[in-house]
Amino acid sequence: MNYIEVSSQSEDKALQKKLAAIAHYFELGSLLSSRRAGGYANTTYFVTTDKGEYVIKWFLPAKLEKLQQELLYLQWLKLHDFPAAYYIQAANDVFIYQKGNTFAVTMKKLPGYHPHPTKEVNKRIGSTLALLHTLPIQKLPEKKSWLEKAYLAEALELVKSRVSPDELRPALYEYEQIRHFDPIHYPQTIAHGDLVPHNCLFEGLELSAVLDWEEVCIGAAVQDFAVCVLNFCFSQQGFDRDLYHALYEGYASIRHLSKEEHYVIEQAVKYMGITGVVTFLAQFGAAYPDEHTPSHQFYWRLGIDQWTLLDN
Repeated sequence: MNYIEVSSQSEDKALQKKLAAIAHYFELGSLLSSRRAGGYANTTYFVTTDKGEYVIKWFLPAKLEKLQQELLYLQWLKLHDFPAAYYIQAANDVFIYQKGNTFAVTMKKLPGYHPHPTKEVNKRIGSTLALLHTLPIQKLPEKKSWLEKAYLAEALELVKSRVSPDELRPALYEYEQIRHFDPIHYPQTIAHGDLVPHNCLFEGLELSAVLDWEEVCIGAAVQDFAVCVLNFCFSQQGFDRDLYHALYEGYASIRHLSKEEHYVIEQAVKYMGITGVVTFLAQFGAAYPDEHTPSHQFYWRLGIDQWTLLDN
């Protein structure tokens, strides 16, 4: 990840003032320095104060309701001792800083590193995801996420109005192959929705915390598992069967996939792969154009279109 350095002597006084106000609101101490840690729709900063190191995350106003629902899920996860990164509560018992159109949350900057997929890492990712999928789901609200059935079709309609037919044609072809996959037909659990290496923290070989719960929802466990397959079992060299078997072994040690779930893993992986392509085109290519736009060609570059799980 490329960091954008912002010192306390920066010419951007308005930015420093906002960060200092948020730090004061959550009693994080006096701001000493900050650095941007990426983000497109939402923006994240690592900040250092005289009390320690923290993370400040700004949200777009349109994301406020989703953030409030995310907090309910996080409180439920904390009640069940799940290893997540939790937001700091202010003195007035609220978690969200609000001033005008500025909405922000904070958390402690946790120790650890973002892992590179290995067999040992994947086993722990699998078992942690399965643990999440075994937690009770009562009392949790419905929450929109890119895992829900309606999301892909709606996002595709948006992209059709903004992207050239030639650019969209390969995605439309792949969409036709998997459009009948319906996640509601499979066991529903708490789903993280975006478990990728940079959303995990490891200390040694132990997973210490799962980060970034923006897409958390009640969704199909097999679909959430498929997101992990995409992000921990594929590389520029293609699909790695050993990494997949390690992920599956770790998952199955905690929760067994049903026969019906196992049968649709390949379809779920391709479904979430095309969902990722369409999301990139909708959010970064259309809604938030940026010179650092992530490539939406990963689906074909990694060979997912030709991939099959049948011989695994």
